[in-house]
Amino acid sequence: MRPRPTPSGATSVHPHGPEVEGPDARDEDSSPPRRPANTSISFMVEGNPGPQGSKRHVGNGRMIESSKKVRPWRDAVEAAARTAMQESGIAAPLTDPVHVIITFTMRRPSSHWGTGRNASTLRPSAPDYPTSRAVGDLDKLCRSTLDALTSARLIHDDSLVVGIQAVKVYSDGSRFNPTGARIEVTTVGCS
Repeated sequence: MRPRPTPSGATSVHPHGPEVEGPDARDEDSSPPRRPANTSISFMVEGNPGPQGSKRHVGNGRMIESSKKVRPWRDAVEAAARTAMQESGIAAPLTDPVHVIITFTMRRPSSHWGTGRNASTLRPSAPDYPTSRAVGDLDKLCRSTLDALTSARLIHDDSLVVGIQAVKVYSDGSRFNPTGARIEVTTVGCS
């Protein structure tokens, strides 16, 4: 079977039979464009995660964050995100939809540990997950973190987040599991 030219100038031999002209015989230039590979960045933020939520009125129409942890936490997230962007070569904010995975690690209160010779032993009554009001709501922890990622110019706007997976766990206090958060941001395709 001898290939023959199609109207577009491309030649084609159909794999299952006679020569084919028309849409099955494509130029290399007429193939659909390829989507770029997904971009992914992952980094650790050390510090005490601060929930962003309620604001309080301080007079003259001014509102400030109720939690004193928010500003230091957002600053830490911004710094870690900028460093990770430099190291991975991301120069401009991500403008495609993204999926974000965040694991917040919280410090265990001293009341969860034994005393005296049992000071390094976790009490049987200690909870598995941080659920106290002092730790903060998961959605408010995510809010402060996503706003910081936007301020750091990692993502163009937090409205680009189309999926989020977040969890709060306790840190064991070691250098291998510090308090803070492990953050992973991955683009999920072209918008």
